[in-house]
Amino acid sequence: MNTILETRDLHFVYGGNSPTAQTALNGINLTIREGEFLGLIGHTGSGKTTFVQHLNGLLTPISGQILYRGEDIHANGFKLRGLRFKVGLVFQYPEHQLFEETVARDIAFGPRNMGLSDAEVAERVRQAAAFVGLGDDVMDKSPFDLSGGQKRRAAIAGVIAMRPEVLILDEPTAGLDPYGAFQILSQIREFRDKSGSTVVLVTHNMETVARAADRLVVFSQGTVAMDGTPEQIFGQPERLEALGLDVPQVSKVFMKLRELGIDVETSVYTVKYAKNLVETLLREGGQVC
Repeated sequence: MNTILETRDLHFVYGGNSPTAQTALNGINLTIREGEFLGLIGHTGSGKTTFVQHLNGLLTPISGQILYRGEDIHANGFKLRGLRFKVGLVFQYPEHQLFEETVARDIAFGPRNMGLSDAEVAERVRQAAAFVGLGDDVMDKSPFDLSGGQKRRAAIAGVIAMRPEVLILDEPTAGLDPYGAFQILSQIREFRDKSGSTVVLVTHNMETVARAADRLVVFSQGTVAMDGTPEQIFGQPERLEALGLDVPQVSKVFMKLRELGIDVETSVYTVKYAKNLVETLLREGGQVC
């Protein structure tokens, strides 16, 4: 895969030189590849949100570089405004991004600012709304009259309508019930599969990221502590716990089986994976490795 975003020795401090200054990023070197579904995990205050807000120039680093397709986004002549159409960010509690009179106008805001024709804007609004499961019956409503889950979908649709090359979502399922979270996660995964876009998902939910991501990066105290596939990351539960993180519930089940003397893998991180291993265990009379 080609590299689409890269950070080199990225540093950021909140508070500047004040006595209350706090280091948020401390030398982040990270490559994000085209088309991958990248999960960023870490405890509160580990630097995840600060990091993703650098990727489209919302924050400027104290030192270091952010490269988009090899170009320094803070170099003279680089057009940050254009980058924000290509690297779309859905904030935590994205319903706070809603502000227009109607849902349709809210979704249309980004495409209109791209200078597209009315016909193209209307088509993008229609497609984005359908993609996230918003029907025609809500398009003329105020976004503030929607349910919590519908507001979340409307905000995501507003970013998807710009057809970004990179879609960044900061805790998109926070506060939703399990079914609502599952629906939104499925829609995000479908968007990636159909569009070929890169997705960067920031989350505290281990079950969420285990089901969706191709690759995980663990943040801790403003640094990258771990980087690998879900199997590699969740196969080190003791290290995750030392970093203040949990593991998926299904992983805990298999860890307990191992403690009871049953020879099973401990890198199980999804129910589907667990089901396959249990079936193998039953077929082989208790031996899974």
